This record gives sequence, C-alpha cells and structure tokens, in this order.
Amino acid sequence: MLNNEISALQSELETLKYRTSSLDICTSENYLQHIESLQRHELQLESLESRQLFSRKIRKTTRKLYHLQSFNNLFTELDYEVPRIIEFIRGDLQKYLIFRSLWKEYENMQTTIQPWLAMVETQLENDGSVDLIYSELKAYSNIHEKANDNFTTALETIQLADEDMQRQLHIQFENRWKTLREKLEKLRSDRKEIEFNNLLGFQDETKNLLEQSMQTTDLPLSSFATMKIYWHTSRSSAFKGSLERDTKE
Repeated sequence: MLNNEISALQSELETLKYRTSSLDICTSENYLQHIESLQRHELQLESLESRQLFSRKIRKTTRKLYHLQSFNNLFTELDYEVPRIIEFIRGDLQKYLIFRSLWKEYENMQTTIQPWLAMVETQLENDGSVDLIYSELKAYSNIHEKANDNFTTALETIQLADEDMQRQLHIQFENRWKTLREKLEKLRSDRKEIEFNNLLGFQDETKNLLEQSMQTTDLPLSSFATMKIYWHTSRSSAFKGSLERDTKE
C-alpha cells in the first residue's frame, strides 16, 4: 500500500515538473492567467508535500518492511524535488504578483493620460488656450512620471514575450508628450517675446511724446499731466520687469 502511494506521489511530481516547465509564454495580455496557473501549481505541490510527509511517518513505523534501497531512493528524490519546485514556483509567483500591481497601476494611469493628450492635441490645432493646456500638462506631469517609473520597474521584474511591442508603444506616447510640451513652451516663449517688444515700443513712444511736448511749449506741464505721464512710464517699467522675469523662466 505504501509502495503504491509513493509511486503515485512520484508520478504526480513528474507531471507537475512538466507543467511548471511548460507554462505558456507570458504576455501583457495573459499574465493574469499565468498567475492563476502558478497559484494552482503551488497548491498542488503543497498537497503533494503533505502527503509525502504523511507517507514518511508511516514508513518510520514500518521501517523493517520498507527498507529496500529502491524505496529509499524514491523518498530521497521526493525530499529534494518537492521543496525545490515549491521554492521555484513561489519565487516566480512573487515576481508576477509584483508585476501585476505595477502594470495595473500603469495601465490605469495611461487610461487617464492618453485620452487627455489626444484631446489637447486637437484643441491646440484649433487654437485652444495655450495657458490652460500648459497648466493641465503640469498637473498631469506627476502622474506621467509615476507611469514611466511603473513601466520601467514592471519590465525589469519579469520577461514579457511582447516586451518589444510594449516598449514601442510607450516610446510613441513619450514622443507625443514631448512634442506637446515643447510646442507649448515655444508658443508661450514667442508670445512673451512679442509682448515684451510691444511694451518696449510703447515705452519709447511715451518718452518721445513727452520730449515733443516739452519742446513745443514754453508752458510748464500741469501737475495732473505730469502725474499721468509718470504713472504710464512707471507702470510700463514695472510690466517690462515682469515680462523679463517670465521670459527667464
């Protein structure tokens, strides 16, 4: 009876060794099924280990009946192989569980960012608000950086069969993000330069008008007029300083 049980354990072990070594290639589409298979194999191996321990206890009580070398060899193989495969399965399972957490979070973040990116690309083509889109871009930047971190760490955790395709898709999105950011920054920079040049022109014109007024009349300017010109000149200088600071940013 014990001999039959040990033979059954041996046969089951060989079956599990084959199944664990021939799991389907893991992709970003089937990794959840891969995890389920590993969890199922782990349970089967734990059950096999329990039965092995029970058989060993029986053997100890009947040592005289089961003292053949071939019988001992079966126990020795089970003692070595079962813990080894369980350790292998648990190690793989841990990696896939970490990947699942990272990848699901990455997909959720991309599901948020990608529709927004497509929307603002269209808005920008239709003369949408540059400042509004830029502020939204800055608000999404933290999510974008987190998504990139998750993507990199996930692909370092396990090997995906479709890794090259996933990297290509990721690069395509990154290029769109970079293009949008650079376009917005250029539009904002060009607008500040135009505003700055317009202000310089306004300031020069104000000074010219003041000089002309002083030259064409012998009468002193009224206090009100003097204050008005001073106010315009001071306000222009302050605005100029503000634009210069913005341009440096």
